[in-house]
Amino acid sequence: MQKNRKLKSTCMNCEQQGHYTKDCQNERVSNIVNGMQREVPSYNILKDIKDMRANATFGQIYNKSLRQREVNEIIKDISATWAMLKINGKEVRVIIDSGAAVSVISNNLRKKLRIDNVRPSGSSFTMANGTKVTFIRKIKIMLEINDNMKMPIIVEVMDKDREELILGNDILGKKDSIIDFENKEVRIIEQEEVVSIPIEYTRRIQKQENNEHDNQSEYSEEEYSDQKDEYESKYEEEQEQKLFGIIEKEVK
Repeated sequence: MQKNRKLKSTCMNCEQQGHYTKDCQNERVSNIVNGMQREVPSYNILKDIKDMRANATFGQIYNKSLRQREVNEIIKDISATWAMLKINGKEVRVIIDSGAAVSVISNNLRKKLRIDNVRPSGSSFTMANGTKVTFIRKIKIMLEINDNMKMPIIVEVMDKDREELILGNDILGKKDSIIDFENKEVRIIEQEEVVSIPIEYTRRIQKQENNEHDNQSEYSEEEYSDQKDEYESKYEEEQEQKLFGIIEKEVK
């Protein structure tokens, strides 16, 4: 009787008669599992976080918006941004210019820093005025960010009178850099670490002066520097002679 019942039963796996589901030798169950795995969509945790509702008040959003406007006003009036770094033990003002296509060093500054490992270069780019510039030399420089970290970079050598080093987008882009004007720092990724480099910048601001006699407003431009340390007065004195320079004193 048990055998007759088995012969009449229908398997829930393969839907065939003659055996129980537990004794089924067919592979339909595993195929169903594999099919379910193939149909499961991939999960993007970053997208999930971005789409998550933020528990913020209107006041917080409003204050953030006001602060962002202030930062935007600062950025709009910035004329120059720089960082103080060391090369061969000497402190150098490095211009941070994300609008520059390539990073360059003047030949005069190269000589003053005594960097001699010059290599041929065939790079060229077009300036904003349409002039095409071709570089014939390039060098490798070791920027000393702090006591424990050095960043090797390759820059083009340009023959010009001013002593300057410009860090352009070719390096800033590769380092995934972020220029934070609010906190006055540039953050880069170096040796798989996020490194913060203090920066200074010069702003051009409009100053309104009230005339007590005719009640007319007069606008003038002045340069305003946010730098508060010892370099401020020194660079202001040297500004008419050279825009970018190197501090002659060796850093011990």
